Parts: sequence; C-alpha cells; structure tokens
Amino acid sequence: MDGQLGDVAIVTAIAAPITVGLVQGAKASGMTSARWAVAFAILCGILIDVLVAATDLVDGFDLKDDIALVILLGIITGLSASGLYSGGKAVVGSA
Repeated sequence: MDGQLGDVAIVTAIAAPITVGLVQGAKASGMTSARWAVAFAILCGILIDVLVAATDLVDGFDLKDDIALVILLGIITGLSASGLYSGGKAVVGSA
C-alpha cells in the first residue's frame, strides 16, 4: 500500500455493509448462530478485503504489497460490520 488512507477507507466503507448482509443472511439461514456472528463477520471481512486487494479494484490497494495489512484491514472491516449492525439495532430499538 502506498499509504493512501482514502483507498483503505473506501474498501472498508464498501466491505462493511456487505459483511453485515452476509452475516445476517447466514444467521437467517441457520448457517451460523448469533454466538458465532462476530467471528463470521471477521472471516467475511478478511475474505472480502483479500478479494478486493487481489483483483486490484481499488487503486493503491494491492495484495502483493503487504498481506498482513490486508488481513488486518479485513479484521477491522469485520469488527466494524458487527458494530455497525449492533449499533444500528440499538438506535432503532430505542426510538
């Protein structure tokens, strides 16, 4: 990565809602329970970020530059997705 924080923000902003959808779909279909939802979100975040980095969809976000950074961003994406869903659920539930 060339230190372009904007590219990282784009990838995370796109990947987090996709991860939320995948986790909620997996929970609804019975593929995973609520107990394992955060772990599944982290796994989905890593997979999405690795796929985006491998396909060079975002300029400056390359898998070959630093795989450890891409995996760390995947973990951040998964944790963001799980927080995004629970935070949204808390706001809607309290209204």
